[in-house]
Amino acid sequence: MEANVPDGEESSVQRLLAPAVLDRAAQRGIPIDVLRELRGSGPNGRVKAEDLDQVREGQPPAERLLFRRDVPKATGRTQDDAHVVIPLDRQARARATRVMADATRAARLTSAVEADLSSFVTGLGRERELRPGSLEFHDALLTHVAHHVIDALSRHPMMNARLEMDADGGRIVMRQDIDLGLSINEGRREHRSTIARADTLTFEDIRQQVARAGLLARAGIADAVDVDGDGEARENGPKASFTILDRRTHPPVFETPPLPDASSGALALGALEKRPLAGGGSGTLRIAWSTYLCLTYDHRLIDGADAARFLQDLSIGLRQPPHRV
Repeated sequence: MEANVPDGEESSVQRLLAPAVLDRAAQRGIPIDVLRELRGSGPNGRVKAEDLDQVREGQPPAERLLFRRDVPKATGRTQDDAHVVIPLDRQARARATRVMADATRAARLTSAVEADLSSFVTGLGRERELRPGSLEFHDALLTHVAHHVIDALSRHPMMNARLEMDADGGRIVMRQDIDLGLSINEGRREHRSTIARADTLTFEDIRQQVARAGLLARAGIADAVDVDGDGEARENGPKASFTILDRRTHPPVFETPPLPDASSGALALGALEKRPLAGGGSGTLRIAWSTYLCLTYDHRLIDGADAARFLQDLSIGLRQPPHRV
């Protein structure tokens, strides 16, 4: 691959890897450290997405041939006197690459707040006889959260914005629509989808989309991305501007949700449990259904105080009883 950077000079632009390059590298299992060593055909040697195709054609060193068809099939565990070695499969290798790509794409920070869901849980049990732990309850809870996230995002537009960095210093893109991402985890099965223009939908529309995503998660259908024979991804919809992560099997109390590409914020729902909470201004303790809302956000774009105000606004909305269609 030809380089446009003179010998002996290192381009600072080269280190600004575009999201399209990072995504294609993750799909093909190219580690981020190998990706940074490549010199591309863009200005000042910047790596472009199509340059990754030339890595295969140019017959680079063996350690850079990390596409699935170039890696010998794993033979399982190998063992010597000191330890057991388990080769990484394609899925684990792609996940590791995505984690490193996320770490270089944004300055992530996480804040958390406890939300009282007693009115929602008791109301759902009284009106629809749904109890925590059932599949229908999980769908209703995620719909409740999604509805109030959309409402809070409309009052905190910076949480829905996007930061684009370039050689000229970067810019903030204020989105006009809310494309809400859902990441539902059912044990080892996970489904990812996006509700396009969620702010224009009715509550019933959102409920149906959440129920569909729950069914796909239980069926083990990963996401709304088709992959052709060459391993290239074809997306069927827009990328999420804000993402909700719902772990339905053994959810942790706290979690740092990953920040997907194009999202400036990601919200993880902690375990829904009965906990002692201070009631009103009296300071007396009561037992209530509560969960922790863990928000990861791009700190380059969103200030910590703004994130705290968004979480507080969201937690107030979640105290409301179930929405009546």
